[in-house]
Amino acid sequence: MATNTDFFDYLADHLLILIISSLPFKDAARTTTLSKRWHDLWRSTKIVEFKESFFTRQSHASDEDNETSRLRFIDFMSHWIQNFRGVELDNFHISFLNPENFLEHIALAIRFATSHQVRKLEIDFSDPCWDSEDVHHLQTHVSSFDLPIFVYQLGFLESLKLSFCNVQALEFTNLRALKHLSLAYIDLSSSSLKSLISHLPSLENLSLKRCQKKEAIDIYSMSLQTLVIDKCTNFYDNWIAITAPNLHFFKYCGTALTFHFERMSSLQEADFDFALENEYAEMGDCLYFLLHDLDRVKFLTVCSYFLQIIFSGIEPMGLRYPLVVQHLTLKTALHANEFHGIAYMLNICHLLEILSIDLIPAMIFSDYEPPFPLTPYRFWIEEIDYQCLTTTLKRIEIKGFRGRPNEFQLLRYLLKHGVLLETLKIDVSREGDMETYVQNAQNLLNFEKASSCLEISIS
Repeated sequence: MATNTDFFDYLADHLLILIISSLPFKDAARTTTLSKRWHDLWRSTKIVEFKESFFTRQSHASDEDNETSRLRFIDFMSHWIQNFRGVELDNFHISFLNPENFLEHIALAIRFATSHQVRKLEIDFSDPCWDSEDVHHLQTHVSSFDLPIFVYQLGFLESLKLSFCNVQALEFTNLRALKHLSLAYIDLSSSSLKSLISHLPSLENLSLKRCQKKEAIDIYSMSLQTLVIDKCTNFYDNWIAITAPNLHFFKYCGTALTFHFERMSSLQEADFDFALENEYAEMGDCLYFLLHDLDRVKFLTVCSYFLQIIFSGIEPMGLRYPLVVQHLTLKTALHANEFHGIAYMLNICHLLEILSIDLIPAMIFSDYEPPFPLTPYRFWIEEIDYQCLTTTLKRIEIKGFRGRPNEFQLLRYLLKHGVLLETLKIDVSREGDMETYVQNAQNLLNFEKASSCLEISIS
């Protein structure tokens, strides 16, 4: 029987290059050991990744060793570029910490990519450790790299990801084929962002991560389909305005703000995480009007802050008109402070089919004041009629289950009243005593169930 290597020997070089181009860059490099024929084929790969982390980033290494590794990385990159045998590139990714001593090498590497008609370009000078830093401390980091002017001339570029480099918003006028743009750790004014977006008629996906803002965010785009705003801080004006008639997906993580949505009739999925809030604030009215603007959303995710604050809005009993949400995800600690918010969401989602509960640590506010008298252990005993439980809800998913009293109380209520329930999927927490959590979950099998066709899975 022929070996795999023998089988590949029958394939033409251009087919082998296609196979190599489907592999991560490090795996493509390993193909050089397969045979003499394979030794140089990877130098024609269409996917190139130059990551400093391939050579350094060992926590126990000395500064001297790390600097030696950085020089090895630069030498490897320069040598590989000189020996490239391909014609075009699909993807090019370069990531490098503190590039100020190697700016010329970095610029030459980017020039190499652009000269080979690269379609997807990623340039990253951020430190992975920054993801765990307080967002307000990020302003102490100052980028030393200016995006080369020739990058702005790439009329064929389809995807651009930039992290911790300086950009000129007014130079984006020629990137008319750009569909995907990701900006991280970049200082942008509201006017610069608005100007940048206005020059990108094909833009479909926009991601802003930890970008330092000087004013409110104001986004206007006729082509935008997905938008992610992740922990962008330093707002002087506490609001975000979005006009995007073709936007399907919106995700926001940061402090609680006022949202102004216009012409958002295509929005199908929204995710709001106000985990950066560390103080109780009367934002209920803002959240109430936000829900009003989500009248066509079918997939909705809300956080613990949302659940604790929403009742303090204009209508603590719910919206004037119900939402059309079919899949609701609650990121919650299932603390008693969140009970009224959970009930609020169940009450306004008349068409709910799937309820997902992600049990996570959350900021619980000690100055929380419930809208009505709250007796936690009796809250889910009350015979309250939520329309979705008797007409639409078919599936419940809970992640991070441990078997705490509040978890049992809510699930007992849902099982007792979920007439059409078909599935209850329990994923126990991976932290702590998993065996005990599984045993706790098995107690659910003995709970009263309104549905005769309910299946319970535990993993």
